[in-house]
Amino acid sequence: MYAVDRDPEALALARHAAEEAGLANVVFSEGAADATGLVPESVDVVMLRHVLAHNGGREQAIVNHLASLVRPGGVVYLADVEATAIRW
Repeated sequence: MYAVDRDPEALALARHAAEEAGLANVVFSEGAADATGLVPESVDVVMLRHVLAHNGGREQAIVNHLASLVRPGGVVYLADVEATAIRW
């Protein structure tokens, strides 16, 4: 399992959470959503959460990169919100 984030502090928190959960099979690395450093067609599943809305115009590049990471038959899951429509 791979965890990629461009924020070193977020990676540190994720590493701590994985250790607390007893997960020893996670590789943590710094990278961008459209340049993860992972090998193309090297994983079965990619999941991206709450990133697309914060990358001003790079959405298609991100989706294309993530799609390149999955093996044939693999799956890309994208979960995001567009918060500008929310009013309090």
